[in-house]
Amino acid sequence: MKETFKVSLITIFSIIIISLIVNLSDIEPVKKAVSELYLNSIDYNVVMNKDGSMDVVETWDIKINKTNTLFKTFSLSKLKYGDIENVKVKDLDNNSDLTQIQEEMYHVTTGCYYGLEVNPSTFEIAWGTGMENKSGNKRYQISYTVKDVVTDYNDCQEIYWQFLEQGRNTIPAQKVTGTVTLPEMVDNLDDLKVWGHGQLNGIIEKTSAQKVRFELENLNVGKRLEIRIITSEKMFNSNVNKVRGYNYLEDALKEEEKWANEANKPQNYMYNLLKKIEVFLTVIFFIGLILLARVKKIKKKENSDEGLKYYKEIPRESATPAEAIYLYNFERERLDAGKVQRNTVAATILDLCFKKKIDLKINERKKVVISFTNSDTKDLKKDELKIYKLLKKVSQNEREFEVEKLNKYAKEKYNKYSNYINEFVNEARKNLCKLKLIDKKKEKKYRSYILADIKYKMLNYFFERVILYSYAIRKLIIKCKRK
Repeated sequence: MKETFKVSLITIFSIIIISLIVNLSDIEPVKKAVSELYLNSIDYNVVMNKDGSMDVVETWDIKINKTNTLFKTFSLSKLKYGDIENVKVKDLDNNSDLTQIQEEMYHVTTGCYYGLEVNPSTFEIAWGTGMENKSGNKRYQISYTVKDVVTDYNDCQEIYWQFLEQGRNTIPAQKVTGTVTLPEMVDNLDDLKVWGHGQLNGIIEKTSAQKVRFELENLNVGKRLEIRIITSEKMFNSNVNKVRGYNYLEDALKEEEKWANEANKPQNYMYNLLKKIEVFLTVIFFIGLILLARVKKIKKKENSDEGLKYYKEIPRESATPAEAIYLYNFERERLDAGKVQRNTVAATILDLCFKKKIDLKINERKKVVISFTNSDTKDLKKDELKIYKLLKKVSQNEREFEVEKLNKYAKEKYNKYSNYINEFVNEARKNLCKLKLIDKKKEKKYRSYILADIKYKMLNYFFERVILYSYAIRKLIIKCKRK
């Protein structure tokens, strides 16, 4: 029995550790930043033009909490792209265009926006929400044109665009989607290469010979979001400043392969770790089956124990309330304070009333009062005497006191009160043992059944957890494998 319980504890402890590992092993956990802003969704619709520029329409569904201005910033780099033009902001909830202003403001006027180069390295779009004292969801559409995005090489043309810069993205997003439409279709789909950089849980794919789609969920604060599209079929008339007189495709492919290998290192580590955990949980599963079978065997023995005599009432007229309740709760060496302790004390107080040692009455304040009527305690049993002395102690030797005083004593002097009750119950138990109304050996045996029942319930609970965690880990393994 001890060995079984020991194994059970080891099993349960192991499962708890596994559960902690599983909870910590999400590949890209959502960082729930303490933020006043949260993007329910953001969608990028990008249309590439023949001249190498691109028209971008961003659709925001954002949760705002007492914030009157929203900002979107770009790091300027003439080597990477040209000017940002044709900035517009629209309130989709009201289907109204915001009014453009030519002045940088920290708190933009409600219904207005600006798109300005605020310093040599930063372009900023900002607009007023009118929600400085409100909270709720808003939908906006931000559109702009970026010049000279395409770089022309001898063997390919490249679109490399960063929607969100590393470290500068301050708003978490639940869902991010986007499409990029090329000015014309490629003849051979293999000539079109696409990559996405940022969180590892995103996807990017060619949906046709002219369109690219990307998507990710639970974008964390500070994470970048960028795409790279390379076509070896020339379709853009790039600005002379973006023309490079050398081959680049092979270098780009090697660079992406290197980045992919670096990104996959934690993925591969996690995959291998999850596989090990899965094997471990499988072993735990079978150990759990064996333990459950053994505990069930003990429970079955309990149910098939020798026949016992049952009495409708306690067969001894001289039994005290504590003795009666102890017999009823025979399996406990000490009564469960939460279930029967109060009833036992109350029953003994009523018993003392019946024996005319005390009296219960209602005073002028409509409070229940205990008064002492007979100080002769020779005929009381030891357990009854314990309660009588407790009442005397609470009364502080006064002739009577309110019952509320007893409740107050139990709360304020809980340890002393508990000792009284434990001694009171043990006196009843000792007397029952002395009268041979309970058998200590059977009592101990019965408590072993109670222990088996507790272990059975614990094993059932953690057994369910093993199955759930195994399922979750299997899903994570499949997810890692796909990536």
